[in-house]
Amino acid sequence: MALKEYRDSGHCRYSRERRNDLSIHTKRNYRQVRQSLSPRFDRSSRRCTYEQGHDFRTRDRQLIRRPSFRSTSTAATVDNDDDIEEESNNEYCSGGYHPVKIGDRFANSRYIAIHKLGWGHFSTVWLIRDQLHGRYYAMKVVKSAKHYSETALDEIKMLEKITHTSPSSVGARFVTDIADHFMVDGPNGRHVCMTFQVLGENLLALIKRYDHRGIPVPLVKQIAKQMLLGLDYLHRQCGIIHTDLKPENVLMYLENVEDLIRDNLDKKQDQHRRIRHHSSGRGSHVLPSDPLGCSLTQDRNKPMSNIHIKIADLGNACWLDKHFTEDIQTRQYRSPEVIFGGKWDAGADIWSLACMIFELLTGSYLFDPQKDRSFSRDDDHLAQMIELVGPMRPEFALSGKRSREFFDCHGYLRHIRRLRYWNLEDVLYDKYSFSRKDARAIASFLLPMLQFERRATAGDLLHHSWLEDTAPKLTG
Repeated sequence: MALKEYRDSGHCRYSRERRNDLSIHTKRNYRQVRQSLSPRFDRSSRRCTYEQGHDFRTRDRQLIRRPSFRSTSTAATVDNDDDIEEESNNEYCSGGYHPVKIGDRFANSRYIAIHKLGWGHFSTVWLIRDQLHGRYYAMKVVKSAKHYSETALDEIKMLEKITHTSPSSVGARFVTDIADHFMVDGPNGRHVCMTFQVLGENLLALIKRYDHRGIPVPLVKQIAKQMLLGLDYLHRQCGIIHTDLKPENVLMYLENVEDLIRDNLDKKQDQHRRIRHHSSGRGSHVLPSDPLGCSLTQDRNKPMSNIHIKIADLGNACWLDKHFTEDIQTRQYRSPEVIFGGKWDAGADIWSLACMIFELLTGSYLFDPQKDRSFSRDDDHLAQMIELVGPMRPEFALSGKRSREFFDCHGYLRHIRRLRYWNLEDVLYDKYSFSRKDARAIASFLLPMLQFERRATAGDLLHHSWLEDTAPKLTG
């Protein structure tokens, strides 16, 4: 499957709400009807009609498959929805997965496989124990085909750059680094293996924990500041662009992860015995993913007051001065210049971050484009951006290799002529019931990240007033 098809395959189903296509007359009385109405998208007119019985802020996220690479993260808890199956046994072939079994040893017997954490299109991920130091790590075992191996070796170079550039920098604390890497030979070829610190759940799990109604603002501020510090380190000091920022690729750090792992392992001895029986008694190489179940806090009913995150999964990252592909970013977090084939840089990450922060605050995608007989998903995506942020300068709109597919010679959209503008502050106030003051403050923080041109940098945004009282405090 082509990379673009793979990325878009899980992001194309209709959600239950349509964020940016409400007409002005509908907005006028929105706050009075929000609790009793739910939008239904009318494809033929690009308008929203309404059904009784749903809250606008509720979205059925389980209808939206987000396969990407979230189950190959270094998370201690892999977010396995009921509709997520294991990898195909047919991919345990030449160029495919390495058949790992519990108890297998790696790197001259230094590491021993404890159980399977998850899998993804490129690799499987295992909890391993370092026999030398007695610590636990997550090990990613990459498929052996040449293009997967080359991608993994590029990822290792970037991870080592992150690890060694300035480990004492405050921003380095918020980016995952690599602990070790080595090769393993098996029946399906030679596989690249990487080991990482074991981390907690991803931010999508946190969104779900708050029922897609928005994470408390103080926590979102902490996440935003840590993300900016991590991105400033990546962009300015390491010269790396992540290119695939989204909630699944940001993991929560657990202070007591070793204790949590040991506790979970004690509780899972029977499961491990069943898995060993499973692996030895069948012809299949596929073992069931076995999440550790480390909770976000010791008591899930206890409100969180602090959070520590790490930007993870640099499998799609590139250098500032060397792009490996022009096909980047998951659909809902994709920047306009990437859509129409323009030049892109670290600002693409900043655009994705704005989309992420909005999602953390509201539980909803900022942009969730659909296609119709008369316009493509890319057409709708660009239209939603313009409706929210305002018109693009023709010079910008026409600067990409694919611009003529979407814009006429004057820089107007070719296939969607009727736009309904709704600025970000009003969206937050009218639709999500933020106070006018809070809506204005949030919009003032996010809009510099959503500029079509001269987009703010991570370093610029660290000193924004919305983050003024948020740890970690910065000097200078």
